[in-house]
Amino acid sequence: MGGVTGHLLFRWRGPISALVVGGVVGAAIVLPGLDAGAVVPPLGLAVGRWLAAAGVALRILIVATALPGTSGRERTPFATAALNQAGAYSLLRHPLYLANLVAWLGVGITSGSWWIALPAVVIGCILYGSIARAEDHHLANRFGEAHRAWAERTPAFIPRPDRWRRPAAWAPWPEVVRREYASVVVVSVTVFLVESARELGRHGKGPALGVVAAVLAGSVVLSLTARTLGRSRARGPTPAAITSPTPLAVRDDGTIS
Repeated sequence: MGGVTGHLLFRWRGPISALVVGGVVGAAIVLPGLDAGAVVPPLGLAVGRWLAAAGVALRILIVATALPGTSGRERTPFATAALNQAGAYSLLRHPLYLANLVAWLGVGITSGSWWIALPAVVIGCILYGSIARAEDHHLANRFGEAHRAWAERTPAFIPRPDRWRRPAAWAPWPEVVRREYASVVVVSVTVFLVESARELGRHGKGPALGVVAAVLAGSVVLSLTARTLGRSRARGPTPAAITSPTPLAVRDDGTIS
């Protein structure tokens, strides 16, 4: 049952995240006027913004050190080609999920209310924890003893710096941009919406029309740039497969959000 639930949550993680964001935006408008005792102080709001940015930065770093064809925004749950054991995956088994949770926490804090931030984080932990368990089950069936040995020495979510293994290569930056531009756009726009809702709830004043237009224009420009890079990359020569003395798992998988 847990595996089925994890697969369903993986397939629907996008809509679920959108519903949570909608709930955070709505609550950010309503709650500040109802419970002033749970308001996040200005320093906390700054920390929230930095956490949201840190989550995106971690995703970019993880993808940059992953093998070609791994750690992407897959639609098929756990379409795994091999077992990735180097780079971030030598420190923990689900680095992208951890990065997502860091960004999720940051977005929740920028709502300005602990009554919003804490439930949002709990929902994120349930979502990614369930997906991670299903992924581990799938990888164990797929790779057997190799996965068991990797799982024994590698924690699921708590990094072990002493386990670091250098990745075989870094991905070219156009490829990283193509694969992760959506994370930058989604988190940036989400923080903007949540902060705008917070100000509307507290002061009855939303963002200026010019600010909204600038945010949307920036999102469009970044998306078009990433698509252009992706097309030029696709027309170029196919990169040679990366080899390593130790087999590395190539996960087209669910280590993503």
